Amino acid sequence: MMDKQEPNAQDQAEGTTTDGGNGHGKAKGQDSRKRRPGKGSKPDKKSKGVVLPPNASPMLLTFADYSKTLTAQYDKHERIVKLSRDMTIQSKRLIFALHRMNASTKAKALESADEDLQKIFGLIHQIGKELKDEDPLKFGYAYSPGMQEFIEAYTFLEFHKTGTLAQPGDIEAAFNKDSEAPFALHTTDYVLGIADLSGELMRMCISNMGTPEIPLQIRQFIRSLFEGFGQLQKVVNHREMGKKFSTMKQSLEKVERSCYDIQIQRTEVPQEKLAEALTMAAAASAE
Repeated sequence: MMDKQEPNAQDQAEGTTTDGGNGHGKAKGQDSRKRRPGKGSKPDKKSKGVVLPPNASPMLLTFADYSKTLTAQYDKHERIVKLSRDMTIQSKRLIFALHRMNASTKAKALESADEDLQKIFGLIHQIGKELKDEDPLKFGYAYSPGMQEFIEAYTFLEFHKTGTLAQPGDIEAAFNKDSEAPFALHTTDYVLGIADLSGELMRMCISNMGTPEIPLQIRQFIRSLFEGFGQLQKVVNHREMGKKFSTMKQSLEKVERSCYDIQIQRTEVPQEKLAEALTMAAAASAE
């Protein structure tokens, strides 16, 4: 009985193996199986769209149309979001410029604010073009943050000019003027925008403590807003209403506390030194 022939050194060096003496072997490092891409594999960047075969079924063609429609809506949504961000930036710049305004620079600052407002109108006109032949509510969450910030800036500017609250119809007419694709101002955006207005008025009150008439006017204005907002909270169903109402209440409390300090100072400090004392008190409270 003969012993099994063992592989010689040359076979071991070449990496061959014997299988039942048939002489067929595989080299090391070679694998005849095709590798399949795993979960972490990246798709080919060149294949951006769906390539349909010439004999595609009607169902495949239908879903290809769905894909094109959804992609177009997604791209439009992203463009509107970008315009909304630009509106937010421009509106904040307008608000900050109004806070830096004083009695000597008021006329020039208001003129500059009107120019900044026209830039925001231009962004709204672009949003209107994107919403043409579309349901605005479908893209409401895309432009609502920028619209709320715009309402806050517009009403803050109107308060500086007239001391009154800008009405939604007037605002809508203002930004739709000379627009190729006008659209309606949503009531929720207007309500949430004027809720943020209370915070800016509170800052204006603190910075003008040296002029008692301004804080007293602001207190009356915010109180009227607070009373009306309390009634709207029962009607307007929005997730931010509770938070906005709480913030408005805090702003009103700070303004009333400042007006209370003014009344106390009037009884304790001579009239000629009242402005200086109120300014020092406001600076201390800000710290």
